[in-house]
Amino acid sequence: MADSYGALIKTTTATTGTNDYVLNTTALTTAHRTPKQAVADGSLSDGDIVQYMARDTTVTGDASFELGEGIYTDATNEIARDAANVHDGSNGPGALTVWPGSGLRDIYLVVSPSAQSARLDRANVFEENLTVLSSSVARTIRVEGFSAAVVLKDINGAVDQKLAQMFINAQAFRIRGIDDAETGETVPGIGFSLATGHVGMGLNPSAVSTNLHIQESSTDTVPTVEIEQLSTGDAALQFSIAGDAYAIGIDNSDDDKFKISYASSAGGAVLGTNDRFTIDDAGIVHIPNNVMLGDLSVIPDGPLHVFRNSAGSVTANSASGIIIEDNASLALSILTPNDKTGSIFFGDPENAASGALQYRHSDNTMTVLVNTSTTFKFTSAGFEISAGLLRLNQTSTAADPTTGEYPVDGDVGVHHNTVSGNRFFVWNDSSTIFKVQMT
Repeated sequence: MADSYGALIKTTTATTGTNDYVLNTTALTTAHRTPKQAVADGSLSDGDIVQYMARDTTVTGDASFELGEGIYTDATNEIARDAANVHDGSNGPGALTVWPGSGLRDIYLVVSPSAQSARLDRANVFEENLTVLSSSVARTIRVEGFSAAVVLKDINGAVDQKLAQMFINAQAFRIRGIDDAETGETVPGIGFSLATGHVGMGLNPSAVSTNLHIQESSTDTVPTVEIEQLSTGDAALQFSIAGDAYAIGIDNSDDDKFKISYASSAGGAVLGTNDRFTIDDAGIVHIPNNVMLGDLSVIPDGPLHVFRNSAGSVTANSASGIIIEDNASLALSILTPNDKTGSIFFGDPENAASGALQYRHSDNTMTVLVNTSTTFKFTSAGFEISAGLLRLNQTSTAADPTTGEYPVDGDVGVHHNTVSGNRFFVWNDSSTIFKVQMT
């Protein structure tokens, strides 16, 4: 009886009806019973006759059944008596067997009166094999037992059939894969402990000691967990305690950079605000201004160890704060515009620039500061000590030395006369050249 409604009633004689209401019988306490209620008056005992009374279609033949027998739906969804229990397969007698019919569903149960009006939408909504409709907050389906379980099996093809089990026991609620015999576990699945609420994925949640434990045993390189953003938002995680929060992930609005960001309130961290650490897609690491590095080590030779390759069996001095290591020639670069000065300062509590090594690009001079004063200066013309009082030089001309080669008061050097072959030690004293010939 495709797409029809009716009632199971207790009656003394089989009755055929075509109306919306069951005809009055001696066993009914109400003269007319609506089939929408799908109830039977009184209790049943062996020998009682139960009849399915249909709406929209006349029930013909012996449509009643006795306790111990079953009922089934035939190919056209008609309710029929299964006295010999032959329609329930090889699993033994069953109270109800539903065979695929031509309707949109096989079983449709209305379990609360106020949900009856929803039947008008049944052709567009309910296309499942079993539909339970309730408008109340009470339990709709209940499964009880020792380790109560529901098994789902894919029988689409004879090869590689899959079974899954959803069950609850005294320790946990779990969804897992099981074998064909339904006795062994093939995939641990997911579940949570009833005692602690801890969630386990890939393992029995009863053994989980943290709020979430994800476990796998494989040889592949696929990440265990993935957080994917399909729109314009960020793909991120947040860690919070009272008064502090950190977000970590990909900032979708800033060239997809990987970031660690901070907030001074729990749950308030947002990528792109108060960034503490950034890596772009070229592998360039950026640590913003006003962020103290602290102890940052690749290997434990110092607080900051920039490591490219091992230099061999060597350990940095224990006082080293910064270590740069490679197995080839290595350099430290300080890059500035061509009118600026690059410096390395040496400071103490009394003065942050007690000493320094500076290169000034505007006049291409290298200066050494000692006790905050310029003590040595290197130029392309020579070497100065104490702000120009002494310059060392080496010159060679076709004549003896003059102020042309040693123009600054205090210039000192050696000179070679390429014509005579004489060599001199030279000193400019108040623009007067003093020279001593060396033999």
